[in-house]
Amino acid sequence: MIKNILVGYSGGHGSEVAFRLAAQLAHATQARLRLAHVEPVAGPTNVPLTADLSAEAHPATLPGTMVPLPEDPSEAPPIFAGIADACRDERLQCTFSHLYGEPAQRLSDLARLAGLVVLGRHDELPRAGEAPLGRVARQLVTRMPAPLLLAGREMPESKALTLVYEPTSAGGRALALAGEIASAQNATLNAVALGHEHVEPAVAAEEARLTLRAYHVEGDVLPLPATGPEALQTAMLMWSEALVVLVAPPRRWLSRPVDSVRPALTMQNRSVLLVP
Repeated sequence: MIKNILVGYSGGHGSEVAFRLAAQLAHATQARLRLAHVEPVAGPTNVPLTADLSAEAHPATLPGTMVPLPEDPSEAPPIFAGIADACRDERLQCTFSHLYGEPAQRLSDLARLAGLVVLGRHDELPRAGEAPLGRVARQLVTRMPAPLLLAGREMPESKALTLVYEPTSAGGRALALAGEIASAQNATLNAVALGHEHVEPAVAAEEARLTLRAYHVEGDVLPLPATGPEALQTAMLMWSEALVVLVAPPRRWLSRPVDSVRPALTMQNRSVLLVP
């Protein structure tokens, strides 16, 4: 169950959309939000964060923070001024961290203790041939310390999710997380079921149907013999939902981590949830 959501916040349009998406999920799942802004410079202290994200466990201050983590949004660091007001108005449980150091590493330290990490896209549309993600997002896709939700460029209303399901352990985790989110939001969950090694797509589809019944969510499950980017393209064309749930890129893609999920990432208004 999602209890803590970490949002990487830069102050740009992409991180604003990421916050809105995270807030929507926090409302549905009753999760706590942590907003983290990392300046890529040396700070007063620069050691890894190891504190729990729960309200009971974190101390008054954490290494690398500018100020104590406030429960009152009015005490948030200035970078969070706009969204701190939203946290207060919407009665969200939010804490705010202003950190220093290498952004991907600092966020990875925090992410290991979060149930979900949410990041935005480029503030500008990427040029032809460029990766559809910024440097920090690409590094987190490579590290995958926790499920990673890459927000689309806009925040459309989402009443359904698309899941690309594989009958593997990672596929099971993706299925469970998608089911939890769909159930919490009372949303439809459509799934494309892929085979794996000696498992036929039809068998994977039946496995997905049985699991989704446990979450009491509605949706279609389609067996698909294609795999990899071809399967993603089919899923994107079949169901044009705002949120797509995928298994994170396998280790063999570490040198170019976004290539295996590029068909989903190039659709700018789709949010993509990668599950390790």
